[in-house]
Amino acid sequence: MTIEVFESLIRKLERSTPATVMTSLITERAFGAPALDDMFEASADRQYTKELLFSLMVKLMLGVVTGTSPSVNQAIERNREEIQTSKKAVYEKLAHMEPGVSEHLVMHVAHRCIELVEAMPGAILPSVFGAIPAVIIDGNAIAASERR
Repeated sequence: MTIEVFESLIRKLERSTPATVMTSLITERAFGAPALDDMFEASADRQYTKELLFSLMVKLMLGVVTGTSPSVNQAIERNREEIQTSKKAVYEKLAHMEPGVSEHLVMHVAHRCIELVEAMPGAILPSVFGAIPAVIIDGNAIAASERR
């Protein structure tokens, strides 16, 4: 496909469904597989990539979080052609995700999205919390006897 054909297709889609195009571009920018896998390799201490890429774990969880997959199990089934391991291996990788990797994922996505916002003419980044102090509660710190 030549660049002219691609540009005309994008312009047509922008006119008919601008929100869809924008969401797709933002998602690809923020959650692009090569950048996620590079971020994982740089931030993981104990975890490693053998057969399950970090970007695939993010893809599975994005499906669950956004509601396109009602469960991790169904997300695995929908992406079965990409997953070359057992379901148990997927669940083990998710269960043993290092907190530092999760922290770097949030920072990575934020930086990638900020770059997009700053590239827009007249964009102003709002203060999310303003003067309100933010407290992060880690569910793993709750005693096992308490309900989460």
